[in-house]
Amino acid sequence: MTASFIQKTEPASTAVLTRDSVRRLLLSLIAVEQSMLIKKGTLSKNCAVPLLTLNRTEAEIDALTVDETSLGFDSLSRLDLVLRVNQFFSLHSSGVDDYFLVKRKIGDWVELVLHHLALCGDDATFSFQTSGSTGNPSVITHEVTTLSAEARMFLELMLSHKEDSTRILSLVPPHHIYGFLFSCLLPSLADFETVDLHQKSPTSVIRQARSGDIIIATPFIWERLVKSGQQVPPDVLGVTSAGPSNALTWSAVGRLHLADLMEIYGATETGGIGFRKVQNDDFTLLPHLTQDHGIVRHRSANKTTLDLQDHLVWTGQNHFRLAGRIDQVIQVAGVNVSPQHVEQVISQAANVRAVHVRFENERLKAFVIPKNGQDRATVAREVQNHVSANLAPAARPDSITYSDQFPRCDFGKIGSWI
Repeated sequence: MTASFIQKTEPASTAVLTRDSVRRLLLSLIAVEQSMLIKKGTLSKNCAVPLLTLNRTEAEIDALTVDETSLGFDSLSRLDLVLRVNQFFSLHSSGVDDYFLVKRKIGDWVELVLHHLALCGDDATFSFQTSGSTGNPSVITHEVTTLSAEARMFLELMLSHKEDSTRILSLVPPHHIYGFLFSCLLPSLADFETVDLHQKSPTSVIRQARSGDIIIATPFIWERLVKSGQQVPPDVLGVTSAGPSNALTWSAVGRLHLADLMEIYGATETGGIGFRKVQNDDFTLLPHLTQDHGIVRHRSANKTTLDLQDHLVWTGQNHFRLAGRIDQVIQVAGVNVSPQHVEQVISQAANVRAVHVRFENERLKAFVIPKNGQDRATVAREVQNHVSANLAPAARPDSITYSDQFPRCDFGKIGSWI
């Protein structure tokens, strides 16, 4: 392999992803690394991707360099970034990863990824990190053939909405599996234009929307759009996933004037599993999957079994309801502990409005929201006494944080607080 290949792109008809999708994925991964460096104080906010790409042409973005003079990466932080990009695309499987420390321009990186995907073909894989809302984040790898089958199923579900001018307006980061499926893979299959808005104000989607568009967002974002009091043009479809919906989420149909709203149930570990278009309806199993005695598998030749994250109650061969997360018992100092049980116990303490418990660095950590108007120091003493009286030593969080609201990550899920 010679360096000359980076001047060539694969024909759009055979490419797994479009050039635009690859560029957006790389920028999203770069932004994640930058956000960590900015928090540490080792990178200036002036180097952040959203600022440097604002109102720039594709050619100008391609000319940005992954170094200290442009995007702010020194030799060590650039190595961390290359490792993250390598992990996402599995670049090591084609040997393309070596070139990422030599080439510095975004445009060169795009060509390298496209070449890697062309070399891998149906053997390409993509790796996604879980949110870590129930513990330390994990890396989950999916085959492109499985992801493409899912994207085709979603496209079929949307065919009645498809028009020549249909665009995907995405408020979801493309490097997350939900954003990847709907703003990268599906548009590549359907030849849809994608407008990536995940680094802009949620209400920017209202200004951008045109009749026939499809808006991709999370329940957290849909709820904020509803509260904005604005409305979208006629015949706009909404999609929601990456978190449980509620009445406020579904009110987007009437209050935003959506033509329809489709909720996708799934997880990073499994991809999409089911969908519904009416609140409180059962979910319908996606057509590329099958279930037998509660075991869900792909219909493809390998018949991969999905690692379900929730209890599903089957109301028919292809219909189900959610019945809570599968209890994830973990070991703390050799003792089995249920974080869900710990959460429940702490929530019963006086003056506690909400609580979230996670397992991190071999111990439990808790985040407590006191009831309105309660003194935090008083609530902390009450919680500590309640925990000591009702939980075994291994089940007691080694740290408890108190605040008025939970920290949130990209999807509106509860994020890390320590």
